[in-house]
Amino acid sequence: MTSENPVYNRFDLVLLASQRSREITGGAAPTLDRHGHKNPVLALEEINQATVSIDDLQESLIQGFQQNLMGDEPEEDAIESQLIELMVEDHLQPKEESLEKEGFSIEEEDLFEDIAEEELDGEEE
Repeated sequence: MTSENPVYNRFDLVLLASQRSREITGGAAPTLDRHGHKNPVLALEEINQATVSIDDLQESLIQGFQQNLMGDEPEEDAIESQLIELMVEDHLQPKEESLEKEGFSIEEEDLFEDIAEEELDGEEE
């Protein structure tokens, strides 16, 4: 592979090729003719033929990771706090209220049925 910064590690190659593939999917113009290849194969071929800058790919990959780390935190924190809030609300509500919200009703007389003592004595035999 010939470029200003050759890729010697296959794991780095996979990262760079996936970054280039995402760029192509996002609308970047391919530097080679497709020849029916899909974006990942085209990206590998571009890296192999050094028609894209490895340094530029590394930089955009790093920027993508930084944006994801910095950009996702507030949204994830908001989602996490909403989830915790819902979980706490659910545990604080009596189960009857939760069931009533779903259209079920539980009357106290439906929960237990009084059985005469004579009937219980008869079952033991």
